[in-house]
Amino acid sequence: MYYQIEQVLEQYGVENVQTYKGRGVLICECGSELLALKEFRGSQEKAEFLYLLGEYLKEQGMETDGLRKTVEGDYTAEGPDGVCYTMHQWFKGKECDVKNRMDIMMAVSHLAKFHTLVSGSQFHFQNKGRKKETVLSEYSRHNKELRKIRNYIKKRRQKNDFERLFLKCFPDFFEQCLKVEEALGMAKDQAAVGREGICHGDFNQHNIIFGRADTAMIHFEKAKSGIQISDFSNFMRKIMEKYNWEETLGMSMIEEYNRINPISRQDFVQLYYRLAYPEKFWKIANHYFGASKAWISGRNLEKLQKEIQQHRSRCHYLECLLRRL
Repeated sequence: MYYQIEQVLEQYGVENVQTYKGRGVLICECGSELLALKEFRGSQEKAEFLYLLGEYLKEQGMETDGLRKTVEGDYTAEGPDGVCYTMHQWFKGKECDVKNRMDIMMAVSHLAKFHTLVSGSQFHFQNKGRKKETVLSEYSRHNKELRKIRNYIKKRRQKNDFERLFLKCFPDFFEQCLKVEEALGMAKDQAAVGREGICHGDFNQHNIIFGRADTAMIHFEKAKSGIQISDFSNFMRKIMEKYNWEETLGMSMIEEYNRINPISRQDFVQLYYRLAYPEKFWKIANHYFGASKAWISGRNLEKLQKEIQQHRSRCHYLECLLRRL
């Protein structure tokens, strides 16, 4: 295995390095420089896009794990096993601590700064052969999947604790799902679509690094053209779930994002709909349906119980947001 990696490193002109595993990467210490090798499963077009995006953000003064070219000028390097790799700039520092509110606000402001730099950007990328999905079509698909899962569980003769609880809470959650789908369907196009640009695609507490001198955003593998507020709504939902949808924290996150990157009415409407849709409930159901039904993890039941417990807090926060629309 090491011999294969050594051959890949040679394609980048990297020699005599110390390597150790990081989160999804192989970190390479080259004297004072820190690099990271990642397996790459995308197309060459995607690799080029990531390189150009990294170079552009670097010119704008934003630190990222920018993609490095090989000695031959290629965006990827192929190992003896046929696996493709990309090499990236890397950083020492700590991830965003979700228990630290200052860390959360710093992450929000950095995301907002990133969005301002690539809003309406000259860089565009959409996976070939994959139709661009609107939030309405995404939630319509989720609702069909939820109906399918509900019907499947109903037909099961012997139901476990998870399945019984799922059927009991399904009407309340699914009512929210349908309301969001209906509202998006009735909304005018300009009211239901937020500002477009480059999205990180997977922004979370693990993909922001706080160093001594600067902050770096990493792991852009899912970056693409899209509605930028989706990055913020996904991050915000994950944080709010950890804080039982605390109103003060939620409003502070919105205010901090708005301070750096003013939120238009269209973006705010988009943010509201994305938070109003019970995404966690769908994820729990989808995970259950994709797993073995012969043995249901107790963790699934715990997650569903927690989601039910947070339902009232979440609805209260959504009412506060609605008053701002």
